[in-house]
Amino acid sequence: MHWSSWLIFLIPFALSGKTDLTLVRQTIEKSIPYVELKGQQWIKKNKCVSCHQINTMIWSLSLAKKKGFTVSEKLGSWIEWSVEESLNKNKKGKLMGRLNKEGVAQILFADLEIESSQREKLLDLLALDQKKDGTWDAGGQLPAQKRPAMETFLVSSSWIALSARQEVSQVSIPTIRAYNQGKSIEWYVVNLLLSFRNGDDKVNFFINKLKEFQNPDGGWGWLVNDQSDALGTGMALYALEYLKSEKTLEARTKAIDFLIRTKRTDGTWLVKGTKRKKRDKLEETSIYWGTAWAIIGLTSGLSENDH
Repeated sequence: MHWSSWLIFLIPFALSGKTDLTLVRQTIEKSIPYVELKGQQWIKKNKCVSCHQINTMIWSLSLAKKKGFTVSEKLGSWIEWSVEESLNKNKKGKLMGRLNKEGVAQILFADLEIESSQREKLLDLLALDQKKDGTWDAGGQLPAQKRPAMETFLVSSSWIALSARQEVSQVSIPTIRAYNQGKSIEWYVVNLLLSFRNGDDKVNFFINKLKEFQNPDGGWGWLVNDQSDALGTGMALYALEYLKSEKTLEARTKAIDFLIRTKRTDGTWLVKGTKRKKRDKLEETSIYWGTAWAIIGLTSGLSENDH
């Protein structure tokens, strides 16, 4: 990246004059140990890369490292393990990454340090199991989430389309675009990213929807119109930071302030479950996702020089 590009990262904070960079960095620093500890425990205990947890772990930590934060020296080995496990076969002879293509897509989208040959294999993996309408089925626990099943499938398809090779991605766009009334903030987030990547005319639509759904406290819930949490807020903040549009400056500043205010002393945020059966209960997995996404969102607005 050219040096001038880093100036863009300074704009949100320089113009707002309201967000204390020291508080932003302290918030991120407090949360990193939790993501590392719980993520490492998950790898050791469950040895599972298809659980939709490891991808947010290595994405958040890698982004934090790029922005000058101290992270575990084991990060490189965790990334390597994640890629190798995704390309390994289970007892039925099926590539593990095929059970969690959304996670593989996020690993690729996060632009982690992966060998080119391994990256090509992951891209080959994403092309597998694509249906005639261009979409993919959501894997693992995702179909049990508290939003329409079709939306869950299309959100997963959107993440995959965002990271897949162009010839694979373009086949899925018409079906994804036919569904435009999402019930989750994640729907609007991933499709904003997808529209921006494709350079299409839906970018402003998704920006305006995110601004419309932002709660008075500055955050978003994972579901549209839900109480604000770190999962929905971290996702929305990341997408808006990714675009760096002047029209979203106020929304980004409010979201940052929300995350700073609501972080708990142990570096986590309270997040209710995303499954239908646990929608009203705090769930450890959702707390982990929310904390990782809060790191992703907050670090996205920083430059390496914001110390």
